[in-house]
Amino acid sequence: MSAVIVAVAGGRGLLVPGITVAFPGETLRMASAPYSSVTGLHYKPKVLSFGAISYRRSDRGGRTSTVETQVTIDDTDRTIARLYAGVYAGTLEGSAATIQLMTPTIASSSWLTVLAGVVTRISFPTQFVAELTVRANDAQLTRKRGWAITRQNWPNAAADAYGKIAPTFYGTHNSATFQTHPGMIPTIYIDVLAFRYLVCGGKAKSITRVFVDGVQTPTGWAVEYITRAGRIYTCVTFTTDQGDAVITVDGVGYEDVGDGSGTAISDPLTIWAHWISNFVLGDYLSGAWFANNALLDSTSLTATSAIIATIGDIGAPYSAVPFTGEDITAKLCTTYKLRTWWTPAGLLAIGKDDPHVADVYGGTHWKYYREEVAPFAFRDEEFNSKSRILARSAFSASQGSYLQSLEVVNAAATTELSDSIDMPWSACS
Repeated sequence: MSAVIVAVAGGRGLLVPGITVAFPGETLRMASAPYSSVTGLHYKPKVLSFGAISYRRSDRGGRTSTVETQVTIDDTDRTIARLYAGVYAGTLEGSAATIQLMTPTIASSSWLTVLAGVVTRISFPTQFVAELTVRANDAQLTRKRGWAITRQNWPNAAADAYGKIAPTFYGTHNSATFQTHPGMIPTIYIDVLAFRYLVCGGKAKSITRVFVDGVQTPTGWAVEYITRAGRIYTCVTFTTDQGDAVITVDGVGYEDVGDGSGTAISDPLTIWAHWISNFVLGDYLSGAWFANNALLDSTSLTATSAIIATIGDIGAPYSAVPFTGEDITAKLCTTYKLRTWWTPAGLLAIGKDDPHVADVYGGTHWKYYREEVAPFAFRDEEFNSKSRILARSAFSASQGSYLQSLEVVNAAATTELSDSIDMPWSACS
């Protein structure tokens, strides 16, 4: 339990809510009452009101619910107005902001953080009043990403290559498990003079088989790692012109080092953290991969990865279209029945949506005050029982379809209610 809550409950201090905003050029500390901490931090009594803060898990489609609130500030001294209209105009949005519960008897390092995020909007609803919208730092997760194929970097590419992005490629994709041809991964004709076909951005660990119009071709090609504008790409280059043939491949995607020498990344949670850290929150070029971004909650990531490992699930996602961090997260959650949420510390956390592994309440007792809450009542959950479920897995990017399916049918059902589940991150080997 928070040291602040313990102190207040024990009668060792008053609870004061406050906000710290690190604007460019000046850090503002404001609270609902004048306050000075034992470590020398001084908070001016400028906060008129704090809005409600709600934390929720993602929905079953994997979309993370944002956390946002409004803080109304007495700006009689025009501090915020001057910053807003001064030399830092247009740069205040995105400033780090932290809302905390404070008490004088507890050091500032132990205050209870209820929302750590950024300022996304500043408005002035009335004269001498400013309103700050503080939100979890999710802006980068909503922006479209991808390494665009341009004429500047690839002047000899086929005409239909422009406008596409270099694919991202994780896990093992082996068509031999499901069919004789074609390969699981499509390619992009990236250099018509060198007979070169793009497999993915970044270094794939290996290309195991190459197919020309669906026919496996063991010779006459080589894997090359080509650098353009500082970015490294994995390509298959032929010794002769393949004309209009469709080139597909099997292979193993990114490994954990970055130079092709490491172990293939197959754990779904490791893939998610790697993808988010290198291609969404980070702008990877070449060489060693970035470490997991500080925005990801390492505690929940490790715990959920351990749960997935006990189940034995592995991942093999592939994407050849622009993506957002939200898109990646939603597909991960859909495949493995996971949920995400923002923590009060401003971190993106993830967990398994499984009652069998959820912690059971371990408290000693519940307190119930009839005057404060409505009477207890039991309500039946509304749901529809399905008579038929079709699960599709092993997605072939080259064919645009799933190669494996499992259907579960309740033969005793009297009413036909069917549903389907697609698992885009599922194993492809």
